[in-house]
Amino acid sequence: MSNKQHQLEKMNLELERLQNNFYTMSKLTSETATQFEGIKTLGRQQASFFMSSHAVFQAVSEKKELNRQRLLMLQQQEHLEQQQQQQEQDDSDLQHQMELPSSSQ
Repeated sequence: MSNKQHQLEKMNLELERLQNNFYTMSKLTSETATQFEGIKTLGRQQASFFMSSHAVFQAVSEKKELNRQRLLMLQQQEHLEQQQQQQEQDDSDLQHQMELPSSSQ
């Protein structure tokens, strides 16, 4: 075999390898494009899920805060009523004590 034929065979092998690599790269590029579309769809779904869950958690938090404020107001009203009853009781006791000495005279 002559040197030129040997070089020609080498070049043909290199060309065949190059064509195989291009074919493999083309398949991988196509697969990557398909995966990219799937990843994009997944990203949209995940963003939608997070926005929805945020809205739900915000609504629940607001409801809990309203209930907490209502409970706090009820406790404050109870405390005021107890203070008012205590004040009335104290006034009644003081009035009763003031009446006792005058009736004994």
